Amino acid sequence: MPTDPSSARYVPLRYYLAVQRKRRPDLTLTFRQIEDVLGDGLPKPARKYPEWWANDPANEQARAWLEVGYRVRVADLAGEKVEFEGEAS
Repeated sequence: MPTDPSSARYVPLRYYLAVQRKRRPDLTLTFRQIEDVLGDGLPKPARKYPEWWANDPANEQARAWLEVGYRVRVADLAGEKVEFEGEAS
């Protein structure tokens, strides 16, 4: 199955969240922590539009958390942090 090369950008975040999901049902990360995991800065829309953090599997970034059982509860753009909550299994 071919892989969309642009989706590779969020693979490190997916792996990180998969490990965290085993340890924590809920997790808060700062934008800086997410950038450290990605090894790159977040795109500008992540800081400007709450919709960027929507739990929509059509969005490549959302698949990083949805596929490992997290959902974004709150994206605090002013505070530059994201609260993830574990989905019921």
